[in-house]
Amino acid sequence: MVGLVSQLVVGLVRFGGVTVIQHAILRWFLHRYDYLPLRLIDFLDAMAGRILLRKVGGGYIFIHRLLLEYFAGLEEGAQPPR
Repeated sequence: MVGLVSQLVVGLVRFGGVTVIQHAILRWFLHRYDYLPLRLIDFLDAMAGRILLRKVGGGYIFIHRLLLEYFAGLEEGAQPPR
């Protein structure tokens, strides 16, 4: 049993499993405190459908320069209006 658990831990560390777990925990905390929706890709695709974002390769960019400047100019720690 000890050998099985130790091999699992070594496998997680060696092959990036710890990073995957950290990513999942970070996404959960961002959702928990209302910083990001849990289904982020669906949200970004919906915003691209509403012409607020454009899909470029594997990422997204803002279509409107004014919208980009608004979000870039928000004070750190300030919540956007709902």
